[in-house]
Amino acid sequence: APRVWACDSCDELVDTGMAVLRAQAPEVGVSYQHLDIAHTLFSGQPLADALDAPLCDLCVSFGFMHHVTLVQQRQQVLHALLDHTVVGGHVVVSFWQFALSERLMAKARPVPGGDAGDYLLGWQDEAGVARYCHSYAESEIDALVASCGPQTRELARFSADGREGRLNRSLVPAKT
Repeated sequence: APRVWACDSCDELVDTGMAVLRAQAPEVGVSYQHLDIAHTLFSGQPLADALDAPLCDLCVSFGFMHHVTLVQQRQQVLHALLDHTVVGGHVVVSFWQFALSERLMAKARPVPGGDAGDYLLGWQDEAGVARYCHSYAESEIDALVASCGPQTRELARFSADGREGRLNRSLVPAKT
């Protein structure tokens, strides 16, 4: 029987998603680990060690990488996904490219002292609420892939999502 393993720090979100999965596919085994990945990255603990997951055929990360602030931490996230993937398995990870949207860039404010692509964006038009977001350049995704070394082969890269149909750049590497 297929198994799903999830990791997040928002228990309510995961509980809702898992309830839907259990209702629609009761044969699927579901496991969940409460883990604040950002806290783990900043604590210096290796993320791959903090993840209590078996080797998987497929590891995914959607809507997360744009909140990871440092290049080394971005590498650590991608490497941890690959570390938990069987040889011959796949990873799918999305990288937000909101700088391609004039509408979103009109709302974005550069992070003082930040790197290129680092912005503060509002949250659902709530006054005074801002969050850190990184808009990925293609060269940054290339560098992340290169950091994985020869045990990784890129299978696909494609754009989708947003009004423009291109605001998320998805990467699909295979572990070799």
